[in-house]
Amino acid sequence: MAKKKDAIEKVPINLHFNIRVSWLMILWLLSGIILGIAVYFSTSEGGFISKFVEGAKFFFVFAGAGFLAFTSYCQWRTSLENLEFIEDRLSFDRKKNALEYLAKWDSDQMCIEREYYRKTRAQRKELSDIEILKNILADDQHRNALIDIANFFEDVSQAITAEIADEDILQKGFSPLLKSIKKTYEPWFTHIKMNDPEYYQQFAPFFNLLQRWLERSEVVGAER
Repeated sequence: MAKKKDAIEKVPINLHFNIRVSWLMILWLLSGIILGIAVYFSTSEGGFISKFVEGAKFFFVFAGAGFLAFTSYCQWRTSLENLEFIEDRLSFDRKKNALEYLAKWDSDQMCIEREYYRKTRAQRKELSDIEILKNILADDQHRNALIDIANFFEDVSQAITAEIADEDILQKGFSPLLKSIKKTYEPWFTHIKMNDPEYYQQFAPFFNLLQRWLERSEVVGAER
């Protein structure tokens, strides 16, 4: 809190040093007094009271203008720091949400889906595409697990679109997994794409997210 207060009480000057707002206000008031005295002596008409009133009027107008300027400055600095705090908080929340999605994939909630995927990935080294496809067609629970995987990554995609989860963290954590799932279930995806396009559309968010991350990786690679 002390650092934040000091930041509000200081005005940055181009000469690379800071002046406290309280000192500036004192200097401003002293300048107003001096100028008010100058107005007093420069007023040729009227007696002492009239000259004093003119000088006092100038001082209060001058001081009021300074007070408004300093108040506006403090409000602006406070608003700026509040915006920075909010942005930092939003960034923290996005990273936290992204990590929660990563943790969800490894949680008990996705246990069945992970087991089917890992089992099939291991079988790809031993079984043909036709045998993999037959196994999936014969197991309703396996097909439901694939839909659950598609729905999970649809939620991830929506979180990215809504900017409530950090995409860089999600891409780093999930991009290799998406590529592996696509490769593992290539026979199944090819089959439903040809024979049941409507059913295949349920996996569109999964493929769209994978394509998005492939394109982002290419852009990053080109920039490097």
